[in-house]
Amino acid sequence: MESEKITFSIAKKSVIGDRIYQQDKAKFKKTGNRAAAVLCDGMGGKEGGAAASQMAAYYFIKDMVDMPYDEHLPDKLCQEMDRLDEKVLRIKDKTGRLLSAGTTLAAVLIEGNRLWHVSVGDSRIYLLREGELTCLTVDHNYELVLREYRAKGYISQEELAESLQDSRAQSLISYLGLGKKKIIDKNEAPLEMKEGDKIILCSDGLYKSLYESQIRAIVSEEYGKIDEIADRLVQVAESCSANDQDNTTVMVIDFYKER
Repeated sequence: MESEKITFSIAKKSVIGDRIYQQDKAKFKKTGNRAAAVLCDGMGGKEGGAAASQMAAYYFIKDMVDMPYDEHLPDKLCQEMDRLDEKVLRIKDKTGRLLSAGTTLAAVLIEGNRLWHVSVGDSRIYLLREGELTCLTVDHNYELVLREYRAKGYISQEELAESLQDSRAQSLISYLGLGKKKIIDKNEAPLEMKEGDKIILCSDGLYKSLYESQIRAIVSEEYGKIDEIADRLVQVAESCSANDQDNTTVMVIDFYKER
């Protein structure tokens, strides 16, 4: 049976929160039934974090938007992560000093109703389908290592629970600019999108402020336009944060039948 002709629209929203500077960067480019969308959350001080996220987002769009979307795309996405890692590693300040910057990256490539995704770090990609919210990515932080230790019997359940209370459990173990072997999440086969599906890309400022049930409720609003949904997500995140609200960025992609 011939696939449904699906099209899509994209909206984004970003707020600085209680930070002094903005280190999130989101970009997309849509041409016909194809698009590339990327969200990065930088780290490394005022200059470094912003420079890293801006560079990674810019080059991802530049490099990937016109690339053939075929069975080799997952490998090409891994190669792109290696290229971006090198670029971030080489970022310098105005005096020529290396900035020791880094950034997460969460991105999707879309062609019609086919979607590929890739992530490094702890920015997330969610799929909302028929009222159910599913996280398509894994947070690349030390908690991942701790849970692997527990699965292999190296630590007890009590030791795991105690370790997860330590803020260091949220320390990233994979990001662009790390300069060594990175964890890269990607889908080998394209995800077939359906009418009514929504994809949400977000920095940790969103999901550390809202429960997933809150994200699902906002994105599920039947009559909400996606730009209004993006606005609502960041507004509620800011209102729910007790203090020290992080930079918060979201991108919402809505899939619907072509009329």
